[in-house]
Amino acid sequence: MDWPLGKRESLTLEFKEAEALKVPANVAREVVAFLNGKGGEIWIGVTEVDGVATEVEGIPDPRAQRDRLQDVLVDLVEPSPTIGSEVEIDVAPFPGDPLRALLRVVVQPGRRGPYALLRQTSRAYLVRTGSRLRPMTREEVALGFREAATDEEMASRVGREVVRHLRSCAEDGDAGLRVLVRAVGEVELHLEKERLEPLFRDPRRTGNRPLGWNFTSSQFGELRRFRQGARHGYRFGERDSVQWTEVSAGGDVEFAAGLERLKWQGPARSLWPLALLEFPVSLARLVRTLYEDFAATPPGPDARVVLGLGLFQIGNWTLAPGSPNSIAFLMQKPRVYSGADAFLGEPVVVPWKEMHATPDRCAFHLVRQVYQAFGYEEQDIPREYDPVAGRLTFPG
Repeated sequence: MDWPLGKRESLTLEFKEAEALKVPANVAREVVAFLNGKGGEIWIGVTEVDGVATEVEGIPDPRAQRDRLQDVLVDLVEPSPTIGSEVEIDVAPFPGDPLRALLRVVVQPGRRGPYALLRQTSRAYLVRTGSRLRPMTREEVALGFREAATDEEMASRVGREVVRHLRSCAEDGDAGLRVLVRAVGEVELHLEKERLEPLFRDPRRTGNRPLGWNFTSSQFGELRRFRQGARHGYRFGERDSVQWTEVSAGGDVEFAAGLERLKWQGPARSLWPLALLEFPVSLARLVRTLYEDFAATPPGPDARVVLGLGLFQIGNWTLAPGSPNSIAFLMQKPRVYSGADAFLGEPVVVPWKEMHATPDRCAFHLVRQVYQAFGYEEQDIPREYDPVAGRLTFPG
């Protein structure tokens, strides 16, 4: 971490003396302005003359001061910034003096604005101009709110597109499971067969089991390029086969498995719980890898992703509660799906940071809807999924 001595305050750089922490609202003002602008960084514990950093004075007990400042920002900034993505506060220790340090507040451009500093009975919308702050105009505030509404509208539109796609699968007579993941906004994946194929040959590269109910299996085909109108990418397996996965350059990732892949043990026309769990989770893990490693520009932490799930021709199929790895599973009475032949779940919208951190939890939202359709509660879902950790694990 470079020291700021000799640097000049600018549109994206601000210095504050240690005394500023006695009135942390002054730091919050700068954070609001950076969130509403191009982002920037604030060094606390630095004196300046005519905007140039001349001396580092340091802050005693810096970690406690950092924690206090984080709490203040959450309380005084609306909407509350996400600590760790929108706002990060680093401690820069003095060499040879562990009791003193600087605080470096790094602020990303906000995506949920406009942001305001909360006062007793009002809100102050601020933005950075050069090295100074100014109030945002009424037009700028209004535009910010319109853009935020547009983001919500985009997520809603993508969700409707996912539902329409799944409904068309049902109308086309598909049978089995379909999972679709689509980004809100533009995602451009640079797909090269030489880089993509190892992910399909070795599921461990995406955090999945080498064997199991994964998005890929060597027995179900080859990785081939496809083009359908403007859409193009790669498909593993043929569309008329028992299982296939499709990755488009525009960021869509789709998985299909026939009913025979959802049946493992037990009575005829019974869904195997672990297959129902692992297929969507494995696909979510693949999406995380693709968006992180293949995107021309990785999604921002507050970019959003839509997941959808459909089950087709499952009329009178059954699903038993609990884990097949438990003794009690054999004594459970499976419930029959009494709805229409097709089940279409509600699209799930998640922030990219959640997909990146806990893809299993994102997929679990879809699986829970299936169990609810069979009349089950969350505790009836197999114990292999840990709802606290948000992770699917298997013994052994």
